[in-house]
Amino acid sequence: MKDEKTTYQEDLSIDPLSLDEELKWQPSLFMKWTEKYSDACYQFDRSKERVETLYAQMYEAIAECPEDYGLERYTEPAIKQAVLQLPEYKKAKKLMHRARKNMNILAGAKDAMRQKKDALENLVRIFLSGYYSDPKIPFKAKEAFSKKQDEATTAQLNKSKRIKRIKRKTHGSRSN
Repeated sequence: MKDEKTTYQEDLSIDPLSLDEELKWQPSLFMKWTEKYSDACYQFDRSKERVETLYAQMYEAIAECPEDYGLERYTEPAIKQAVLQLPEYKKAKKLMHRARKNMNILAGAKDAMRQKKDALENLVRIFLSGYYSDPKIPFKAKEAFSKKQDEATTAQLNKSKRIKRIKRKTHGSRSN
């Protein structure tokens, strides 16, 4: 199997000359990224629970002793605002946002692996249709091209000073 530590960018790359290998590993790659996505969803859910639990605990603590938190009034909006300002709560929220970001990235990676499957299927189709084969050129076209190329080569050689000297020497030595 491919390396478990590869990134999704590496796993998305396709070698069109190894389609058989690519197709063989595709289900494993899809499962790898599905599991990573599932783990990320679990981590997000856990961090969300931590935030909610922390909020409830802090709300209760502030409601019991509002003066310990610098509150002069005991109102629900004031307590809520005080909870939102606590460093522990801010840190927990930040971790939850990171977990959500990771979950969203892995959701994209999982979807991209599904798209890779479609791309592999399309590459196989164009391979089977002869996309990678040599071009089909009619015999007459090949012959005409070859003749034209020979004429151009002859014309270029006839322009060469060196060839002209050799021809003069050859023709000059024959007449002697």
